[in-house]
Amino acid sequence: MPSYTVTVATGSQWFAGTDDYIYLSLVGSAGCSEKHLLDKPFYNDFERGAVDSYDVTVDEELGDIHLVKIEKRKYWLHDDWYLKYITLKTPSGDYVEFPCYRWITGEGEIVLRDGRAKLARDDQIHILKQHRRKELETRQKQYRWTEWNPGFPLSIDAKCHKDLPRDIQFDSEKGVDFVLNYSKAMENLFINRFMHMFQSSWNDFADFEKIFVKISNTISERVMNHWQEDLMFGYQFLNGCNPVLIRRCTKLPEKLPVTTEMVECSLERQLTLEEEVEVGPRWLG
Repeated sequence: MPSYTVTVATGSQWFAGTDDYIYLSLVGSAGCSEKHLLDKPFYNDFERGAVDSYDVTVDEELGDIHLVKIEKRKYWLHDDWYLKYITLKTPSGDYVEFPCYRWITGEGEIVLRDGRAKLARDDQIHILKQHRRKELETRQKQYRWTEWNPGFPLSIDAKCHKDLPRDIQFDSEKGVDFVLNYSKAMENLFINRFMHMFQSSWNDFADFEKIFVKISNTISERVMNHWQEDLMFGYQFLNGCNPVLIRRCTKLPEKLPVTTEMVECSLERQLTLEEEVEVGPRWLG
């Protein structure tokens, strides 16, 4: 009987492992195998960061393996499992990798295809076309926007962090990082409050850095270094809470207290401010 060697890699992030029952089925060009429980006697399978191998024997030749089905069933309490990939060694000695890199939550089944990059038109086999269509439909249900007005997106369709799909939620390490940074910020504010108690406002980034002296954040550092650039301005709007509220400006707002003389040094084409707006592009947020 044909025998396959299945290698399963579990993620290394916190709580990535599982104690649940994991079943595997192989779908090939010549048929589909029965479910096989991946389990080793007296061994703790699917621990965090582990790479485990199992021998799977099937009753008949399956041909080329197109899909791998993974089913997770509760052992004691529900725990999520982060599966990185599955590598399959065929009876002929070939290796096929099935990437996953996602959380498997609750009880259910996921279907993985091999990691070769293909366009939709390259799928000539019916089960691969069907798998691609189902995966697209599932993602369309998971990742969706609420509407501000008909046809205008508002924000992602989730009321809180826990409503997001598990794969795009912050990892546990990130949550701890948030708590630690919050504690440091409160400590800095408490220590420095008397130093700045008579300061009515912050005049520049140097004042900000005096308060948050112990917190390192590459994003905030990048913003402070590039906030005056057009690229960063557009990035902030297009990746903000309301990306549809930036629009091209074809004329100056009536109450805009800016004159050509005030921005003359920024007008590189020797045009007036009104002419620059007409020639464009200028954006209003």
